[in-house]
Amino acid sequence: MDSTGIANEADNAANFANRLTNIKENHKFQKNGKEGHREEDPSKGIAHIVTEIKEKHDIKYVYVWHAITGYWGVQSNEHCDCLNSITTNGLGLVNPEKVFNFYDELHSYLASAGIDGVKVDVQNILETLGAGHGGRVKLARKYHQALEASIARNFPDNGIISCMSHNTDGLYMCQTF
Repeated sequence: MDSTGIANEADNAANFANRLTNIKENHKFQKNGKEGHREEDPSKGIAHIVTEIKEKHDIKYVYVWHAITGYWGVQSNEHCDCLNSITTNGLGLVNPEKVFNFYDELHSYLASAGIDGVKVDVQNILETLGAGHGGRVKLARKYHQALEASIARNFPDNGIISCMSHNTDGLYMCQTF
């Protein structure tokens, strides 16, 4: 591949305008997955990867990543063409009144696939998104309460790693570390 070509740029750039469209994995993570087709059999979803990781490689715990808002999307003060789409397309946000349902559906699916916990990233974005939702403190409180309730329900060993949660609101909202 030409390292200066547009294909290389596309391969090395994240598209932050992409949205989470389903809590289940896409075809890339499904056993014998085919593009445009979602396998509904849970054993052919991410569970087959988790089983292989744990059995063949003797790994005890498997965690997966997700952003607190469900997908990655942040603003940066450094210029990056891949972030321009955020200002054009905006950021999606799960309704704070329904965010527990979102987390519970996501986490229960992951737990049923053998996932032991999650790394929840980009938690500081809630400071930026608070306008129109009662302010950053109210938004952070709703998200953290919902997140902690879902973690307690679906990952009995408190399976969470918090990331980018170093902002003051995040520190005050968290009850578990």
